[in-house]
Amino acid sequence: MTYWKHLNAIVGVVILFLLSILFASRTMLQTLLGATTLILFLTLLMREIWINNKQLKRTHRRICLSYGVIFFSLLLFNASVHQTFFSTFGQTDIDQFWGEHESTLHMNGKTYSLIWTTRSFLSTVYFYNLYERRGLFFCRVNAKVISYKTNQRQQTDRGAVKTFLYYREKKKLETVD
Repeated sequence: MTYWKHLNAIVGVVILFLLSILFASRTMLQTLLGATTLILFLTLLMREIWINNKQLKRTHRRICLSYGVIFFSLLLFNASVHQTFFSTFGQTDIDQFWGEHESTLHMNGKTYSLIWTTRSFLSTVYFYNLYERRGLFFCRVNAKVISYKTNQRQQTDRGAVKTFLYYREKKKLETVD
C-alpha cells in the first residue's frame, strides 16, 4: 500500500505543473534551458514522491525545505518556457513579451519559429525573437530583440508575421544598395 503523508502538497504541485505545461511556449519547451529545468523539476518531484512513499522520518524544516526547492524549480521552469529575462539571458523584460504568440516561418530553405508580441497605443510596436532548430533543441538566432514600429496613420498594419517579413526584406534591399 502506498503511503501519502503530504498528498495535498504533491497534488498541488502537479496541478501547478500541468497548468505550466498548458500555457508554456512550445518552442521554448524545446530549448536546452527549457528541457533542463523540466528535467530538474521532474527529478525533484519524483525524489519527493519516492521519499514520501518510503516513509522516511524527516523534520518539519526538511519537509518545508524540500517543497521550497520543488516550488523554486517550478518557478525556474516557468521562467524558462516563456520569453523572460531569465530565458533570453537578459535581453527581454517579462512585460515586453506578455501574451506571446508563435508562428512557423520558412526562409532561405530553413524552418524557423518566430515568437512575437505586439504593443499598441498611438502606434503598433512588434517585438520578435527568432528561433532555429539546431540538433535536438531550438536556439535563438537574433542577438537582440527585434522590434518594428508601425504608425497607423502612415502605414497599413500588415500583422505580426507579415510585418516581420516586410521589414526583413526592406532591410535586405537597403544593404544591397
